[in-house]
Amino acid sequence: MVTFDERSLSLDGKRTLILSGAVHYPRSTPAMWPRILREARRAGLNCIETYVFWEGHEPQPGEVTFAGRYDLGRFLDLCQAEGLYAILRIGPYVCAETNFGGLPWWLIARRGMVTRTLNRPFMKAVEAWVGRLLREVGDRQYTRGGPVILAQMENEYGNVAHRYGADGQAYLAWCADLARNAGLDVPLIMCEGAPAGVIETLNGFSVWGRVEEMRGKRPGQPLLWTEDWLGWYDTWGEPHHLRKAEDIAYEALRFCAVGGSGINYYMWHGGTNFERDAMFLQTTSYDCDAALDEYGLPTDKAEHLRLMHDCLRGHAEFLLEGAVQAPEVLVPGRLPQHADGVVLHAFRRGARELAIVVNGNDWPKRVTARGLTLDLPNHGAAVLAGDRRRHALVYRSWVGPEVRVQRRMLPAGKTLRWQMAADPLPGTEPCRPLAFRPVKLPHNMLLATRDETDYGWYRTEFVAARGGTARLAVTVADLLSVWVNGVYAGTVPERLEEERQKAAPPPCSLDVTLERGRNTLLLLADAIGMIKGDWMIDAPQSRERKGLLSKVTLDGRPVAGPWEFAGGLWGEGHRRFDPVTDSGPAWGAPTLAGGPLRWYRAGFRVTAAELAQPAPWAVEVGGLCKGFIWVNGRGIGRYWQLPARDARRARYGNHPHLLNTGHDQPVQRYYHIPADWLREGGNHLVVLEERGALPRGARLVRRH
Repeated sequence: MVTFDERSLSLDGKRTLILSGAVHYPRSTPAMWPRILREARRAGLNCIETYVFWEGHEPQPGEVTFAGRYDLGRFLDLCQAEGLYAILRIGPYVCAETNFGGLPWWLIARRGMVTRTLNRPFMKAVEAWVGRLLREVGDRQYTRGGPVILAQMENEYGNVAHRYGADGQAYLAWCADLARNAGLDVPLIMCEGAPAGVIETLNGFSVWGRVEEMRGKRPGQPLLWTEDWLGWYDTWGEPHHLRKAEDIAYEALRFCAVGGSGINYYMWHGGTNFERDAMFLQTTSYDCDAALDEYGLPTDKAEHLRLMHDCLRGHAEFLLEGAVQAPEVLVPGRLPQHADGVVLHAFRRGARELAIVVNGNDWPKRVTARGLTLDLPNHGAAVLAGDRRRHALVYRSWVGPEVRVQRRMLPAGKTLRWQMAADPLPGTEPCRPLAFRPVKLPHNMLLATRDETDYGWYRTEFVAARGGTARLAVTVADLLSVWVNGVYAGTVPERLEEERQKAAPPPCSLDVTLERGRNTLLLLADAIGMIKGDWMIDAPQSRERKGLLSKVTLDGRPVAGPWEFAGGLWGEGHRRFDPVTDSGPAWGAPTLAGGPLRWYRAGFRVTAAELAQPAPWAVEVGGLCKGFIWVNGRGIGRYWQLPARDARRARYGNHPHLLNTGHDQPVQRYYHIPADWLREGGNHLVVLEERGALPRGARLVRRH
């Protein structure tokens, strides 16, 4: 039985402090799960939270899988075996910086579809999916002997509520009813917006200041922090984001001091966006400066928070059952609730007491509390425990472990001897040419590619009255490479913005050289993941489009066509990424000549002893520019060595909780290769390089 009141959740009648960490099962491999969960437990967590990724479970209509990285049932069983509860955030929309926010692409192909509102086509698809999901995992609820103690429907609806108005609120209520009717027995939660009868929860870097408001509008519900952001995700062209462990511990203690009884760290383990799972512009790494790094190894942050968890678990009875005392202002502040002062929050049980002293000021403060002199740093918190005679200092948010965790990448000792094969342009294929079909512009290539490739070719011929330079202009999502008469002209734009703020991005342009008379124009659209939410295009998510989103013009005059389209690269169709099933022509030695769209492959051998070693594997891409990586036919993910912009122009350049690092450097240098994707003996690394760069400096490394 899972019940709740304003103080906490109760499991089988016992109040329980929830210390949870987000671990997304598809962002690691099943072989990694036991170690990740074991490390979470060792760090003092008692719960694991995960979203459910509909787009991965049902990538095409009716093609449902719960295998491999998507074996959610196995993941939940491992949580329970490790002694961990689970929070299941079902969606259908989950955000999560995953492709299309966790919704399957094919929703946009349904007639009359509008996502995330009271829309019959959308609701019909959601109803079918939730029913199928609960047939798989419904019996893993705590009420039926499983680990799942809470379930979430929808996600952060407050971000889009203004768009859908009353229909949106009716849709939220429908989601809650659907959950109950489909067989969810555990309490329902929704973060940042919820209908009556559902626990509303909080997300953010700091949420204690919103507690009073939440108490007022949600009486009788516990204070749960569904996303305590341990860091932030990275996007191509932006700096890497970090968050200090001291700041996380301080904010967590401040939340507990005002009655918080459940914290879920987002992310505890971020992992990797394998294959094409990442949202628009999201890096392949989803490290998020998490407590466990991308490879599942503990960091300083995990060790720092473990010390706080030991303190909280050891004194949970005070937080959950103690008599709450009126706050004591030790140093007054100017802000409401003395947010910038020093305040003591006490919880008493008989003669014993737990006190949390928080300094919300930007400057260090020396105070006396319960007979102890405390030197509190700015934004620091201390925990005191004792009785009427004496208190002891039991925890300080700014003090970490005595031994620091240090990680580095070292060469794996493998020599990569690269071979190369060009990907032929349409019209020059050695066999089985790409199948072009007539299209009209603008054109949403997702309807043709079924989101099974990043690439789509557009082709036309036209007659130019004169030769020379002309300015080609078009609106494209996301990048466009141009060939005129078989000659590469360039790729635009140079970089992209995460939030376009309108359904179509701004037009891009490129100077091209024409011949007098007949010309052949080839345009390659490159889609770098689908958006994660409405706000990225200022329109319903179901209006997401890729490909050529306007007419093509030359010096302002439309190129009438006729236009034709073919999805994917020739090498993808001939499986050049998998040496076992590759049906293309022979490979040769890498050369400077040849231009964009090259395939590289290199073999390497791995011994059983090397596979048995715990150090994770990765590939450093060296001098490569942009493309995709596979190992033994499995997709590692996209790479793009775009230098990060200066912090002053970065999206989070002056953030109170984040630090930016790696300016003018690519945001991701190493790409995780799961050890269970390697095999004893021969292995193959394959790279699709879009820009024609050579693999100089590319090498295998291991994380120690």
